[in-house]
Amino acid sequence: MRNPLRTWFPKYDSRNILVIGWPASGSTFMYQVALELGLRAQRKKHGLRSAESEDFALFAYRDPRDVLCSHARRMNRPLWDSDGPESAIRESMKRFLRKGYREAIYQSAAMKNVFMVRYELFCQGNEALFVRFLADNFMIPLTPERLGDILQSTSIQTNIERSRQFSAFDQHDEKTQIHGQHISNRGRSGAWRTHFTPGVEASVKEHLGQLLIDLGYERDLGWTRGDAQQEGSIVSPGPQQKEVPQGPHQV
Repeated sequence: MRNPLRTWFPKYDSRNILVIGWPASGSTFMYQVALELGLRAQRKKHGLRSAESEDFALFAYRDPRDVLCSHARRMNRPLWDSDGPESAIRESMKRFLRKGYREAIYQSAAMKNVFMVRYELFCQGNEALFVRFLADNFMIPLTPERLGDILQSTSIQTNIERSRQFSAFDQHDEKTQIHGQHISNRGRSGAWRTHFTPGVEASVKEHLGQLLIDLGYERDLGWTRGDAQQEGSIVSPGPQQKEVPQGPHQV
C-alpha cells in the first residue's frame, strides 16, 4: 500500500457497513465494533463480491503468513496434530489460493468505497484507534466511558470466553460471529516464524512473495523465518516495489 497510515476518508450518511477481508485478520472484531456503534453491519464475509455495493466497506488483512498459520491451526487441526504443521499449512495455502484471497485484496483496494484495514496497525493494542476512527467516520459521539465498554465487549479475552461455549469451529454465535476454536495464538503476530519449514517458506515465496512485497511486509524475496525482525513489524515500501492498485481510502 502506498501509505499504510493514511487517515483521509469520506463521511458516509448511511449507517450501512460491510465487513470483508481475509480470515484471521480482525474482521470479527471490526464487525463487533460496528454493531456496538449502532451501525447496520452486514454479516462479515471472507470474500469480495458483496463489496460491489455502494455501502462503506472495510477490508481486513494482515501478514498472509500469519493468516496461513492461524487457519491451519484452527481449520486443519487434525492434520496439524497427525502430520505436523507443514502439511496443515500447505493445505491452508491451497485454500487461500483457491478462494482467490490473493486477487481479492488488489480488487478491493481499487474500489472507491472500500477502506483497507491492516491488522497489525489496528489490533494488538491499538483497538481504541480503530473504534475512534470508525465512530468519527459515521459522526457517532464517543465518550471515554463508552469507548471502554466497547473495548471490553470486543476484547480478545471476551471473545476467547465466547468461543469456549462451542466445541468446534462449525458452531458459532450468530450475533457476535464468534466460532468455537475461533482465536489462535491470542491474536499475536509472527507465529509463522516458529512453524514454517524451509519447504513451506519456498512455497510461500513462490505463490505469495510479490504480495508480501506489495503490502510492505518484506522488501524482497530474501526473507527467512530466522530473520531477526520484530514480530508483526512492517517495512516501508521501497522505490523498487510495485504499488498495489488502490482507491483513495487506504490505511
